Amino acid sequence: MPRFSSSVISGGTVPANVNALIATTLPKVQPDVVDNFFKATPFFWWMRDKGRVKSWDGGDGMEIPIMFDENPNAKSYLPYEVMDVTPPHGIGTTVWRRAHYRVPLMYARTTAAMNRGESAVVDLIDQLKEQAQLSLVKTLNTDLFKETTQRSQDLNSLYYLIQEAAPTAQTLAPGGISKSTYSWWRNNYVTINATAAGLVAGI
Repeated sequence: MPRFSSSVISGGTVPANVNALIATTLPKVQPDVVDNFFKATPFFWWMRDKGRVKSWDGGDGMEIPIMFDENPNAKSYLPYEVMDVTPPHGIGTTVWRRAHYRVPLMYARTTAAMNRGESAVVDLIDQLKEQAQLSLVKTLNTDLFKETTQRSQDLNSLYYLIQEAAPTAQTLAPGGISKSTYSWWRNNYVTINATAAGLVAGI
């Protein structure tokens, strides 16, 4: 918070009745910047908590093998019964693209020069770095909740992975596998209607 308004500074004058007080008394400034804007990122926090997020380096994308069905040849048998040796299906792979995020960090050299020494109650550069990091966290948290209108370069959101539609109406293809073609890739979904008596399953 500046001590004087911009009009006082540009005019070069200070009210005479407070000159002595201002000249001999420093303002009380809290030495920390309070974060009142970036605290509401619960989903991103939950993803990072207790090792739920894994990291990899390199590669232009990622393939994750999945098992989506059982081996149908598992069964009891009689002596000398011919074994069914039909090759089983049920193992495939999903393909995920890499998403890139960035945030610029900008400040004027003149501003940095003034924010030094005893006058620097709060380190401006450190706060700009923290602001940039928290801004990325907020952006990631927002993109993880975006609906299907997300941009092609965004992270695949939770709504993209778990489509908000009846199973037979799901058309998205997370991981490169079409939900329209493969019913086992569809997420279970049912509409819940709120009523005066409570929550009941909708149709």
